[in-house]
Amino acid sequence: MANITDGSVQWAIRDKRVAADSSDNSTRLSTTAWIRSNIQSLVAGCIAAVATAAGFAYSFGSTNGYIKFPSWLGGLIIQWGQATEELFSSGIATVTTGIAFPSTFQQVFAVHGGSSPKYYGTLIDSTSQFRIFASATSVLFARWFAIGR
Repeated sequence: MANITDGSVQWAIRDKRVAADSSDNSTRLSTTAWIRSNIQSLVAGCIAAVATAAGFAYSFGSTNGYIKFPSWLGGLIIQWGQATEELFSSGIATVTTGIAFPSTFQQVFAVHGGSSPKYYGTLIDSTSQFRIFASATSVLFARWFAIGR
């Protein structure tokens, strides 16, 4: 019901229940939280769909991940991760990347992730695997960053 007072419209809401949460899809009035939640979901879904359609791919894990750029941007792939203590045997860790590089594995860097300094060298074995060589056999973990196409 609308009340017109002094040239403005004021809405009187009576006996109407307000939508309780973001999953409510009824005809009840929406709360600000419900509107924000649904708009954020819609925008995030649209952005992801546009990125996928444009050729981007990604995976953001808690320690490992990658971003794959589309072919029209050169098909560059950037990957990162962590080689944990369990992977190291006698100071050498064999690491498998999240996805294989389709054509070339160009470079990989490794840095120490523990409290006492260690030095690392790397050797690329294939388009999806490399080894990290540590200066000491007692290694906590190493962080790595790889680039390829």
